[in-house]
Amino acid sequence: MPNIASVLKAEILRLAGKAVRSAVAPLNKEKVALKKTVRDLKRRVRKLEGDNEILLAEQERHRKLVVGAIPADKLSIRVTAKGMRSLRRKLGLTQTEFAKLVGVSGQNVYQWERKEGAIRVRDATKKAIFAIRGLGAREAKRRLGGR
Repeated sequence: MPNIASVLKAEILRLAGKAVRSAVAPLNKEKVALKKTVRDLKRRVRKLEGDNEILLAEQERHRKLVVGAIPADKLSIRVTAKGMRSLRRKLGLTQTEFAKLVGVSGQNVYQWERKEGAIRVRDATKKAIFAIRGLGAREAKRRLGGR
């Protein structure tokens, strides 16, 4: 004759497992539905990020076209010492090379970088600075080599 305690324990475990499964079954259905929703949202985010990249590239292309059409006196960019330093360093140029690219003397670049805050420059210089802001280091070196 089997031990009554072990039989009772097995029956209690069986009934408890049955109760847990019946309580968890609706949650599993919700879990599957949530996973589908997350998958669909991830797809939408990937598509939207791709669309955003395309729009940003188009906006940059349009900005470059528009800036070329703006007269220098209407060009309102703020030229600062910190901005000049960071632009020159981003392009990997010396002060003399940067000066040649902008069309000023090396001493001007030296003085600009030593100042604090906004720098007053001529409209032609401002337009030249604005034109090289979109360049990369290779393109800047190529332009210097062509001069």
